[in-house]
Amino acid sequence: MQFSQRHPRARTRRADGLTIRRSCFESLDSRCMLAGVTFGPQQIVDDLDADGANRVAVGDLDGDGDLDAVVVSYRDNRVSWYEQQAGDQYSRHPIDENAGEPRDVVLADIDGDQDLDIVVAAYFDDSVIWYENQQGSFAAPRTITPQANGVRSLAAIDLDQDGDIDIVSASWFDHKVAWYANDGQGNFGNQIVISSSFTGPRGVQVGDVNADGKPDVVVAAKTANKLVWFPNVGGGNFSSGHEISAAGKGPESIALGDLDGDGDLDLVAGFGTDTTVSWFVNSDGQGNFGPQQDVSTGADQVRSVALADIDGDDDLDILSGSYNYLDSSVVWHPNTDGQGTFGAGQIISRDAVGVNHVLPTDMNGDGHVDVITASVLSSRVSLFLNGGQAAFGTPVEILSDASGTASTSLADVDGDGDEDLVVASYWDNKITWYENLDG
Repeated sequence: MQFSQRHPRARTRRADGLTIRRSCFESLDSRCMLAGVTFGPQQIVDDLDADGANRVAVGDLDGDGDLDAVVVSYRDNRVSWYEQQAGDQYSRHPIDENAGEPRDVVLADIDGDQDLDIVVAAYFDDSVIWYENQQGSFAAPRTITPQANGVRSLAAIDLDQDGDIDIVSASWFDHKVAWYANDGQGNFGNQIVISSSFTGPRGVQVGDVNADGKPDVVVAAKTANKLVWFPNVGGGNFSSGHEISAAGKGPESIALGDLDGDGDLDLVAGFGTDTTVSWFVNSDGQGNFGPQQDVSTGADQVRSVALADIDGDDDLDILSGSYNYLDSSVVWHPNTDGQGTFGAGQIISRDAVGVNHVLPTDMNGDGHVDVITASVLSSRVSLFLNGGQAAFGTPVEILSDASGTASTSLADVDGDGDEDLVVASYWDNKITWYENLDG
């Protein structure tokens, strides 16, 4: 898997200066083996300037049939994408180098032209912005909203069910969970506030929680110590929030998926304050959640959780990453019976140094779930390839020294059938893309 060299491109800025959703590393002599999961020494593919890697997203950006990655780094204010090449190599393409402290990135076909565009949460600029994919190059940024004060998290889905992709945001300082209606051409309406009642919303996810055929919105409000879901009653209208009873403190990240095999969406949460990874059963399929069930209680400052079938046994396992400098671990938790019984956590890395995002994806197209990590403190984005049944090979470092990498994503940027990598870094205000050369 190889990525080309960095591809700079001209950019157009808004008049106000704004440019428009895990990094881990191991030392070269480090190896960790546990319960069939084997990790080799990290291979540095590129040594790049993207300080503070924060978030990663994956998709076929250039249309060449393989997965590329998008990374945002907040300390250098960059958004970049990384093109996958042969031989586990990645090349970097800068998209923006003044992105206003990007904290999240998502990929979606915003304008209905059958390729993946990039949407970025610009925390410092209080804005949500999107970039049109023009066969692997990107148009000038377009603003979705300038009214999301301290925007931290994004989701992309057709909320009003009119056939196009809308955007949901959670913003820290104004406590807003809001959405923006798309006309199908990438023109967005005014901000529609779902709630501003829960302080410090940090994470947002979207899914049909009550099985009524409409996507609902779920929020982790860190400051309020609340997990809340908002039912979509149709047409993008939402009723009042339903709190999910949780003993954990400081929820930062959430994920939705069917953990117990009963056909409805359960909830996983990572709590940054009291170091737990927990799940909540959707008891009746209608959004009535059971009590908190702890999967792990020793993961210090959990910043990211995700769901995927890591070991290939046809159920969803839990992946988590810890931010604390003294315990920056990347761990997966096996679902041992497909019914929500979880075994001991399996260590992928103990040396990630500030994990902000863990992303499961089949990066090399072999049918097994790989893991990408983004690390703020070490400014690195790394890829762990899964050889099958959670046997991970030598990790590949996609980039290092990513100044404040806030988010990464995968998409087919250049329309060649595979997915390239896009990176946003907020301290150097850059967006970069890396072309996937071999699929």
